[in-house]
Amino acid sequence: ANANANANANTNPNANTNANADESTGAVAQGQDTHVVGFEGARDQVIVVPKVDLRHLLLSDKGNANVDWAWKTFMLTPIFLVSSLLSMTGMVIALVHDIEDKRWYWLFVAGGVWQWLNMLSTRNPTLAGHLLTNFDALFNIANMLTASLCLSASFGFDERAAAWCLVMFLTFVLVVLGDSTMSDADFKIRGYGYLFSIVLFLSVLVMDAGHLFKDTKTIVLAWGTDGVWLTTAEAIANTTLTGEAPWDVTRHTYARSVTVTRLVLCVVYFYTEFRSSNTIGECSILRNSARRTVGGAHFSLNEPSTRGGGVPPNDDHAECEFDELRLGEATEKAIEPLGKDDEVVALMPAKEFVVHHGPKRTVLFWFCQDAEMTKKVNEFLEGVKVFTAYLILLPFPVVVLAMTETVDVVPYELTWLIILALPDALRK
Repeated sequence: ANANANANANTNPNANTNANADESTGAVAQGQDTHVVGFEGARDQVIVVPKVDLRHLLLSDKGNANVDWAWKTFMLTPIFLVSSLLSMTGMVIALVHDIEDKRWYWLFVAGGVWQWLNMLSTRNPTLAGHLLTNFDALFNIANMLTASLCLSASFGFDERAAAWCLVMFLTFVLVVLGDSTMSDADFKIRGYGYLFSIVLFLSVLVMDAGHLFKDTKTIVLAWGTDGVWLTTAEAIANTTLTGEAPWDVTRHTYARSVTVTRLVLCVVYFYTEFRSSNTIGECSILRNSARRTVGGAHFSLNEPSTRGGGVPPNDDHAECEFDELRLGEATEKAIEPLGKDDEVVALMPAKEFVVHHGPKRTVLFWFCQDAEMTKKVNEFLEGVKVFTAYLILLPFPVVVLAMTETVDVVPYELTWLIILALPDALRK
């Protein structure tokens, strides 16, 4: 980015900004296996924004100077961080104790909101807007929102629910938007925050699944031929069964099960982002879907590379060409007025990776442990793929009816018919 500015780049170190994407390197495949080189994100899109956070956009220069002085003089950032960590930990501990006056939970709100407010002030609105249109960010926020609503319902939407949503949920949202931070310290130490979140969410998950939270209700979503309604497990247990018509169906979805499932996905998110945080400069969310290039997947095993340090593709396969990295129109307008000493943040989602492909990389090889046998079995399955497809389609309605127990005449044991899908699943 030629903006006469110092590029403070939150980028992946593997990104190549000086060469075309077809000049890529790839790991040499072993044996007769081939591999596919992919690029994580569009190579022709680079997002560059001035290094200005929300606080500097809202306040004047004098106001920002006063805030910066107060933050440094009174060391508010570490104070807010410690206060937030203690509030979150104390809230989880308090939930397993029987506290009659729920107004005490407002103390956890008073101690925990300052950290996410501090995090919000360091976010760049432009990058945050990009993140909020990204499926990964929306998916993780939706998981936490669903878990928070289900957990709040079990609390009866009292002060505990308010404390959870105002501290836990909003902090989680700001963590998901971490790629938009303009604070170098925030970006560098985010791995420690992921570790703390993993421990905290696992604790909440185990306590909720083990019914350790005090004064809660087991909320159940009942649905069926009579409609959809909310009830509790206690009400279901006390319901006197009456003779129902054979076509009446009622199913129950427990809010606690939904909470546990969503929290598991949040923990998985924290774990994956903790691993990516070990790579210097690698972003967490702002990475587009992988672009797979199948053409040129066969590579020579012995010939030296003639360009880019990679392995040249076989002549029988077409080369994959990409445009050079370039700035978008919005990015060019954003950095055009910047001066020589102004800093920018450049996000280049262009991580290159290799996917091995071939007989030795299939599930069928794990069973056979022989490449020739794997090839023969796969060729046989390819020859009867129409028949194996029918083995999936024909018993599938029976399996669904048996698994859901919708019709009493279909025994539950017929669920085992799903094993007929195995031959087609093993086919490459």
